Parts: sequence; structure tokens; C-alpha cells
Amino acid sequence: VRRGNSMAVRAPLEKFVEQDLAPTDLVAVMYPLTPTSDLNFTQNHQAVASAIQHFVGRKYNYQPMNSFEEQYADQPTSVVEDIRNQVSLSALKALVTYMGTLREGRKEVILVSEGFSNYVPPQLRNPDASAPGLGNPNMFNETAGQGSPQEDALNFFSTLDIQEELRIVYNAANRNNASLYTLDPRGLAPFEFDMGQHVSTQQDAQILSQTQDTLRVLADETGGRAIVNQNNMERGLRQLVKDASDYYLLGYTSTATPTDGKFHRIDVSVDRPGVTVRARKGYWALTTEETTQAKEAMARAVRPGPAPAVEHALSAIAATDHSQVVQTWVGTSRGTDGKTAVTFVWQPVDGRFGQTTRAGAQPARVMLTAAASTGAAYFRGPVPQLALASNAPPPTGSLVVSDAGDGGGEDPGTAPAGPSRVVFQAAPGPMDMRLTVQGSGGQVLDFNDLTVQVPDFTTPQVAISTPAVYRAASAYELNQLLRDPRAVPTASRRFSRSDQLLIRFEAYGPGGTAPSVTAALLNQAGASMTTLPVTAGAPADRVTVPLSSLPSGAYLVQIKATSGDAHATQLVAFRVVN
Repeated sequence: VRRGNSMAVRAPLEKFVEQDLAPTDLVAVMYPLTPTSDLNFTQNHQAVASAIQHFVGRKYNYQPMNSFEEQYADQPTSVVEDIRNQVSLSALKALVTYMGTLREGRKEVILVSEGFSNYVPPQLRNPDASAPGLGNPNMFNETAGQGSPQEDALNFFSTLDIQEELRIVYNAANRNNASLYTLDPRGLAPFEFDMGQHVSTQQDAQILSQTQDTLRVLADETGGRAIVNQNNMERGLRQLVKDASDYYLLGYTSTATPTDGKFHRIDVSVDRPGVTVRARKGYWALTTEETTQAKEAMARAVRPGPAPAVEHALSAIAATDHSQVVQTWVGTSRGTDGKTAVTFVWQPVDGRFGQTTRAGAQPARVMLTAAASTGAAYFRGPVPQLALASNAPPPTGSLVVSDAGDGGGEDPGTAPAGPSRVVFQAAPGPMDMRLTVQGSGGQVLDFNDLTVQVPDFTTPQVAISTPAVYRAASAYELNQLLRDPRAVPTASRRFSRSDQLLIRFEAYGPGGTAPSVTAALLNQAGASMTTLPVTAGAPADRVTVPLSSLPSGAYLVQIKATSGDAHATQLVAFRVVN
């Protein structure tokens, strides 16, 4: 793509990403030298639009921009063009192959390109691509190559080469159910070359037609559309959304079961009149050897599950999902005098999502006993009751008590207004906790014993406190939470799409240094979906996670602190219910 055309195509592409795509559509941006391992499919369409703003075309610009291009910059122009075509088309093949591993359904690739051609006219055929004009006697000769059998033969075989490379790409796309939508940023193009390049009108028209045809072939052979030779690019891009939203996925098994390794055509038709059907043209049959290898590979294949850390984090969701009386959360952070601050939070089962307590079970308080494995007591007594935000007035009939850690000052007959919290100091190491849930009459509704490994935050290494999660049902509530460092975290891990999550944590570096902190949103398999901005603050850093664009399912927020070669990671799992 030429520089000027790349600048012109940015606006329609940005508008398409920001306005035409659905909030749940996953999008990634790829350049020819981008490895597929670096692709980040995200629902953050604003970030994708921002990446498009940096798109700069470099067609016919042979000044090297990286170490890879420096290796062949002094080669003849024909060689450089051939290398560029190979790099672009091999990247496209790798992309559609990678997308085939993501899901079975239809996938779309928007290829922004002015087409492909291995043929370079004599006027541009410089012996050194990075030094245009030097040693090229035909630079200003517009008639060079006209009527030459040698030039016609060179153009013919160059076209055959590019067609073969295109075939490899669209075959890979068809195998992986990926459709190519080719977008020519030249629009309604009258010419391929500038007047200053001195290419004859005849050659210009021929090469322009050839490059446009390559884009049509890639689209037609993969069931996509070619947005070529038209200035209204937005209409073609909107058609992509329609195609992706309404289609049929047909399974086909040949009764002949061919194993000849050849292409077999498939015709798809419908009875309804006036309907145009676009579908794959056919398939390439496997050979007997390839069939055997595929069966052996399937027999050996074991679908990898999530990493153990991801599974452990997701288990916290299951624990809260199965709670029938109260939900609890235990967090740790750096304390005083070499100890660790332990925070215990409890709240009644969240009835917003249809969760109900046991019949007749109305929890009023939780009695907590926390002690070291040696028997030394850290806390014993009722957990003080607190409102969701310490600066918000409590509901009628509730009592707000500061969490001084002495376990006193609570009215035993008052039901909690929201999450209830206690903070106490504990020595690093194993800690035993017993929770006794009582009703308003003092009857025991439930009890639970658990062992918590209290971390040591005084060691000279990178560490992160247990992230605390806060739920905001409105912008007002979020602002309240942001202004209130003493707000009580929620123990629930089930949220609605109308909620916003605020996650607070502290990151510790060696010698009191501040490590570099990043955050990302992961799916339930542990794959990154998008990065999340981290806001540094005192006493804790924070991450805000809006849930409005997430479909129902389980997700994780990964927080990573790095200092030099050392790093620490914390995972927070949650579920979006509706």
C-alpha cells in the first residue's frame, strides 16, 4: 500500500471498527512481520482503531525500516518485490491457519492491499532498490519493454508464480474456514503508477488490472468479497458484518472418500429464486499417507487444559457459587513489625442472581477464630459489620462499626448492611480459621474450617497483595469507591454486565522499590483478551474493569508485577451472569 493510500483508508477502517462491529466481536491487527504469537484478539475496539491510526504504507519505498529489510535492501528491485510478496502472503497463510485453531465457525480477514505482482516494469527495475535510478538506463524511457517478447514472457511467468502463491493462501483459508475480504485502498483507480515513474499507459493499465485481479481471486475463492475499484469502502465493510452475522455452516462428507490429494469441486445451490449463494469452491482431498498421519495425530492429541494457576483461580468462583449461607473472602497484604495484615470479609449469599440461602437460614453474624498452627490466637470474636462504603450512610436498622480488630462493639441482634470485615495481624506461615455462622437468635446456621497460608511480604522479592474486588452498579458508586480507601471489598464473584469492577492491590519490590505493574483480561482458558490500564495510587494501585461488553461466562484479571528479572502474578476470577 502506498503511503498516501494508507492515510486515506484509516478513517473508513476506524469508523468500521468503532461503529459497525458488535461490542462482543474480537478483533486483531496484523502486519506482515507480526508473528501470530503476538496477535491479541480483543473487544477493545478503541485500541484497535488507535492501532489503525499508525498504519503507514510503504509500497515502492525501499528504504529499510528494520534489520530484516536491511538484509536485502541493496538487491535489485525485482528481487525485493518478490521477497515482499512472499513475506506478505506467507504471513497471510500463517494468519488464516492460526485462526483455524480458535473456533470452528466462520472467521473473517480484512486484507488491506493494492494487490500482488511479481512483475516490475523496466522503468523501475533498478539494480539497487535502495538507490532508485542508479544504473537503470530505462528509468525515463516510457517505451521500454513495449512489444518485447522477452518482457511479455517475463510478465506471463511472473503472473503464474503469483497465482501459485495465491492458491496456497486461499487453500489454507478454506481449510480453516476463514474468508478473505480484500480492501483496495486505491478506490476507483485510473492508474497504478505515478507520472514521475514514466511507465507507459499500456503497461500501467495491464499491471493495475493484474493487481486488482489478485484481490478478487483471494476473495472469490474463500467466500469473501472484494472491495475493489470503488470509492464507497464503508458499504463493502458493512457487508462483511452482515455476512458474518447470517450464514450457514454446512458439513460435507464425500461418499467417494477420495485419497488422491487433488482438488474436488463442490457446488452449493438453494431452491429459493433470486438468491446468490457464495460458498467454498471445493476441497483438497488428503492422500492416503496424510490420512494415516492425521489419524495418528488425533490419537496422540490431548487437548491442553488451563494452566494450574488458572484452574485454581477459577475454583474460587465455584466456591462462591455453591455457598448456601454466606460468601467469604480472605486477603493478605504487608503488615507491621514483619507481620502480614489479614483481611476477612463475609456477606450473605447474593440473591441478585437467584442464589438463595438454606430454608430458614438468615445469617446475622459470623464468629471467627484465627490462630497460628502453634495455637497462638490472632483473632477471636464476631466480625464487625460495615457498610459497603465507609463514607456512605448505613441503611435503617444497621450498625456501622470500625474494624479495629478487637472483635467488639457489635450489636448481635442487628443484620449486616453489606459485607462485614475484620483486619488483624498474623505471622507468616499456616493459619487455621474456623467460621461459625449464626442467625439473629444466636442459632448456628453453618460452620467451616480452613487453613490459609499467610505469605511473608518482608522477603526481598517481588510480591503482590491479594487483589480486593469492589462492585459498582453505577458511575456514582464507582466514584464513591474511588474516593474511599476504606471501602469494604465484595466476597461475591458473580456480576452483571451492568456492573463495573474496581480491583485494588499493592505491589512490592525488593528494597522498597516500586515494581512495574501490568494487567490483562483473560478468558477462562487463560488466553489474553485485552490489556487493562493500571492506575498507581496510595495506598494501593487499581484496575477498573467494565463488564458491559462481555458475554456471559468466566473471566480472569491477571496482575503482574516485574522488577528486573523477577516477577509475581495474581489472578482474580469472576463470572458474568447476565
